Amino acid sequence: MFHQNQNKLTKTLAAVWALTLAGATAQATSGQEALAVPAGQSSFQWDFVTSAYYSPQAGQQHYLRGDFEAEKKLNGNGTNGASGREVFFGMIAAPRSLPFGTKIYIPGIGLGEVHDRGGAIKNSRIDIWMGAGDAGLHRALTWGKRAKRCTVYLPGAEIPEAILRKDVRDSFLFKDVKLPDSVLSRLETAQTGERTLKKGFRGDDVQELQKQLQKLGFLKIETPTKYFGGQTEAALVAFQIKNQIVADADAAGAGICGPRTRAALKNLREAPDAEVSPAAPTKPQSVVAAPQKSPVVFAESLTLGAQGAGVQELQASLQKLGFFHGRTTDFYGLQTAQAVFAFQKKHQLVVTENAPGASSVGRAPAL
Repeated sequence: MFHQNQNKLTKTLAAVWALTLAGATAQATSGQEALAVPAGQSSFQWDFVTSAYYSPQAGQQHYLRGDFEAEKKLNGNGTNGASGREVFFGMIAAPRSLPFGTKIYIPGIGLGEVHDRGGAIKNSRIDIWMGAGDAGLHRALTWGKRAKRCTVYLPGAEIPEAILRKDVRDSFLFKDVKLPDSVLSRLETAQTGERTLKKGFRGDDVQELQKQLQKLGFLKIETPTKYFGGQTEAALVAFQIKNQIVADADAAGAGICGPRTRAALKNLREAPDAEVSPAAPTKPQSVVAAPQKSPVVFAESLTLGAQGAGVQELQASLQKLGFFHGRTTDFYGLQTAQAVFAFQKKHQLVVTENAPGASSVGRAPAL
């Protein structure tokens, strides 16, 4: 019941870092007990230590190793599980005693399927793919390591209808998880020595940021103060919009100086003939296309799990409008759903993610 065909840029056992960075701990078993498949039984219960992994994407706000290339170098560049299947929500890396195609019901996650292995995945340990990009990273670190009594269904086993009918959207895999600011700062500081800066921070690094924004014409203050206040935030948002780091002031990462923003500032600082951008307006304007443009009309309704050329066309439209930042595919996954909701919310089409039609596109003009 989990969706597939998301591109897996790399497989990383994020639980290792989760224990260090998020303070997660296993709740009961150690995972050292060898998994024993009962003879003659097609289904059985077992106590697993569950951990999580995710796929980094170019342009994330945070990385475990500081940047995308370092993350790929550390963890490899595979695109499929060991079975050959492309990654999907609910893909599980399990010990070799569980054949590919085995389904495991994990409380809080739902029904996943074994299609991967891993050097650290042995005995009573399983690993669950939690998504891609920042959302996947946050989910993986938040999940950490958890002891769970799970139900294993070997290939061919009958799965109860009640389990098959559980809505995957109620799963932890689809929660909008946000790590605490302290963990986000440690993610970056541990690898790069630099903090992710945001409103409320103080220090010499804030003063340096203010000097750069002042030099580029975005921050109108006489003397940098070392305090990241509203004026600094507004100036930073204007810089980010000007340099296409975020779409508008409501976008994720707006007003936060992370790796992408820092890299853009560094490039401008090091460029010998860098053009100084004009000062930003007090209230940054959205880069969303004007409403008088012809809308894109889709021939079919599109929602989470949909596949086909229409999905890729939708992603391309959202990409042009600044809402979708990944690589276009033919699969309507979590990243696409989040981009659609951001567009709908921006144009006041829906108020909450639970509203009818939220994160979905109908046949009527959408963009």
